[in-house]
Amino acid sequence: MQFLNDTKLDDLSQKKVSLILRSGSNVVNVVVCSAIVRDGNLFLDCIPKRPGKYIAKVPDDAVISRRNESAPEHLGDFCVIVDPESEPGKLISSLSAAKHKMN
Repeated sequence: MQFLNDTKLDDLSQKKVSLILRSGSNVVNVVVCSAIVRDGNLFLDCIPKRPGKYIAKVPDDAVISRRNESAPEHLGDFCVIVDPESEPGKLISSLSAAKHKMN
C-alpha cells in the first residue's frame, strides 16, 4: 500500500473513509466505508450500517491518503483508491448491482 500525506496504517483504524474506485484516470465510484485494521492489514466495511457483513481486504497496490482540506467532510477523513477489479471494487459492484435489481 502506498501511503501519502503522512498517513499511517494505524491512523485509519475505525475511521470513516472514502473508497474510490479508479480505472486509469477515471473515477468509477466513490463509497463511504469504515476502516478496520487487523493484524497489520486494512479492511473496509463497505456498508457501515450493517457492521461486519460486507468486509473486503484492501489490496497491496492501494493508494491511501488523508482527505484534502477542500473535500467535503461527509466523505470521511481518509481516501482509499483501488482498482474496480480489486476485492473491495468487486464487492461494491456486486452490492450496487443487487441494489439496482431491487429497485
